[in-house]
Amino acid sequence: MTTATKTTTTHYKIANNLFLAHLVVDSHAKVAAKPVEVPTHHVFVIDCSGSMSGSLSQIREHIKSKLPKLLGDQDTVSMVWFSGRGEYGVLMEGEPANNAGGLATINKALDRWLRPVGATGFKEPLEEASKVITRLMSKKGPGAVSFFFLSDGCDNAWGRGEILKAVSALKSQVNAAAVVEYGYYADRSLLTDMATKMGGTHIFADGFSSYAPAMEGVMSRKATASGIGRVEVGVRDDVIGGFVFGKDGKDLVSFEVEKGVVSLPKGLNEVWYLSPTSDGTSRPFSDGVDQAKEAAYSALSLFALRGKPEVIYPILSVLGDVRLIDDFSGCFGKQKYTDFMAISKEAAFDPKARLVRGYDPKRVPAEDAFTVLDLLDILSGDDRNRVMVQSPAFRYNRIGRAQESASSRLTTAEVEEIDKINEDLAKKPSLAAAKKLQARLAEILDTKSEGLKFVPSEEGKEEGYSISNLTYNEDRPNVSFLVKMEGTVDLGDRVPEQYKSILGGPVFTFIHRNYTVIKDGMVNIETLPVKLAADSRAKLAKAIPDRLEDVPGSDVVLINLKGLPVVNRKMIKGASANALASLYYDLTKARAEQKVFKGYLDTHFPKKSQGYAALYGDEFATWLKEQGITDYGGFSPKTVAAAATDFYMAKELGVALKGLSTLPKVADVQAKKGKLTTAGSMMVTAVETCEKASKEEGFEAFLRQKAGESVTRTRSLLRQIARVKFAVIVGQVWFSEFKSIEENTLNFSAPDGLVIPVTFKMEEVRVDLLPNPVSRNPKGPLYAGAFGHLTV
Repeated sequence: MTTATKTTTTHYKIANNLFLAHLVVDSHAKVAAKPVEVPTHHVFVIDCSGSMSGSLSQIREHIKSKLPKLLGDQDTVSMVWFSGRGEYGVLMEGEPANNAGGLATINKALDRWLRPVGATGFKEPLEEASKVITRLMSKKGPGAVSFFFLSDGCDNAWGRGEILKAVSALKSQVNAAAVVEYGYYADRSLLTDMATKMGGTHIFADGFSSYAPAMEGVMSRKATASGIGRVEVGVRDDVIGGFVFGKDGKDLVSFEVEKGVVSLPKGLNEVWYLSPTSDGTSRPFSDGVDQAKEAAYSALSLFALRGKPEVIYPILSVLGDVRLIDDFSGCFGKQKYTDFMAISKEAAFDPKARLVRGYDPKRVPAEDAFTVLDLLDILSGDDRNRVMVQSPAFRYNRIGRAQESASSRLTTAEVEEIDKINEDLAKKPSLAAAKKLQARLAEILDTKSEGLKFVPSEEGKEEGYSISNLTYNEDRPNVSFLVKMEGTVDLGDRVPEQYKSILGGPVFTFIHRNYTVIKDGMVNIETLPVKLAADSRAKLAKAIPDRLEDVPGSDVVLINLKGLPVVNRKMIKGASANALASLYYDLTKARAEQKVFKGYLDTHFPKKSQGYAALYGDEFATWLKEQGITDYGGFSPKTVAAAATDFYMAKELGVALKGLSTLPKVADVQAKKGKLTTAGSMMVTAVETCEKASKEEGFEAFLRQKAGESVTRTRSLLRQIARVKFAVIVGQVWFSEFKSIEENTLNFSAPDGLVIPVTFKMEEVRVDLLPNPVSRNPKGPLYAGAFGHLTV
């Protein structure tokens, strides 16, 4: 129920068109001498999509251990699980946590149902939570409702409007709300809007360690009778961002303003907001003393959450906090905004976290902040720089889907047969029948072998690996490096009897490993242990001295990548469509030359590799190939990728130059078959050069030199293209030549006089996430089956 109330508002000037408003509620309610506690009904809505597979077991055990310690005698727990469309349900409803029976029921439900499955859909579980609250109020009587929603993904089942409509229904039912954005791939914008619409707090947790204290803080909240209910407060209709904010314990809470009215919980007697105008009697910001400063730091955190630099800049200027100003220099993309949001919030609650690097109101964020891309340029520029990928200090987040050896994989038919055997065994058959069923089960499993294991050489562990081979994704802001590890594979009992005399031990081979440094604009490696060449060390010591740490007793240096920006403002200001088109034109030329020189090498000087055939004979080399081992490809056994059960949406920027999409075959250019495309014409000069050089001595050396030069040129251009695309995607800007993202075509004037139409297309693409280890059977609670858990 809501009631109208009076307020008093004071405005503090931040800039000519920005004011910080302090709204105080004039409460007329009588306050009891001693607050009377009422039951708190904790309602949890937990994401059980496949991408949560790595954390749900920890969350499950954490809830079980903390509930009896944090909940009051009259408090209850309700929990709704959800994954994709139609996949949701009530785990428990109104269960008390203050007695053994209630705890046993809660723990049993958690163990049985709180497990990963499916995709992600918010609407239905939110609606179900509303029904649970309605039933609780009917059965339990008056009490407060503390609502907790957690997700790590994007809703891929319902529209935004439908979801927020479901949230609106909850708004009048809950007294406190917390919405947890779990990890960097959740839909921050939607989750933020959900928290604001309910009048709650948005919590970011990058993993379980940061989630746990947030969860405990929510569970420990106590409500009083005087705090139940809401009051409607009139607010200006020009509130920036459409929300007001305040503090609730150690959390920042925000409330949506609708048609000049905000609904606030009773007991919250003051809030703040930003406005482009004042009531004509504003005060200087300095008059607000600590109270206004607290609110300004809070505003920094909340507008960083929403990615609003135009609001953040003037607040930084009036605060003059050097640390925050410097940290905002590279504030692009979700990771950096998250870090900035955290330190701003810390400063809002703790005066000791303010001005830790001093005060300078004239300071402005640097435009050329050192980036991860700059770091990679230095590391890849000298082959003496070595990355210690097998060091315990190498903090890497695996991004690929789980792989299983094909030889150890159960077929669909075998899984179905095993299920049937288990069903028959559950029917308590006769001893003879049971033995027969078990024998068949053993027969199936005996046909499966353990996957072969690659063991890296000790030399590689000690010396590390070069990362000169960087790979830049042409469409998404991804960068990875490829290393070639030498080592052995022990074939063990697999070796047929006739070959055992040939092989004296493990096979010496190699394997390629790809490590993603930046994934969709976010840093994917926290700590990089390296051995540095002297000049590289000097460059890094000058650029990022506080991020280098020597490992005692070794020549290894740890580089802390966490918080290092991916792009800077200088890169963003230089985002030009014409410049990018020119780079793509040059890239096509470099690839055209590379294709010609490589084609001539393959034709005139093909590689002659004896390898394992020379060592062991053709027959055994063929058998090794069947095991996934060749002299040219190293160790690459047949694998099957585990099916992805969840996904997120990532930004992709495609660039298409008309007539330059594909290159013809070298043979067709040599034969001058048909009319050549623009791309094909770029190969003509290289073909003529090769034909002329073929008549001279040293033709092979010439081709290898030219091929190497074209590869170097290609890599350089890909690096330059990546920097522009990173600036656009991560910096969330569009090209300077265009007025809006809807404008995306131009005619590029090439150096050779050609005018080429170019299209720039920004779109969202689906990216599959790691699989869940268990799937849910529509006919029963859980289905795992034999080998249900995949080794990642």
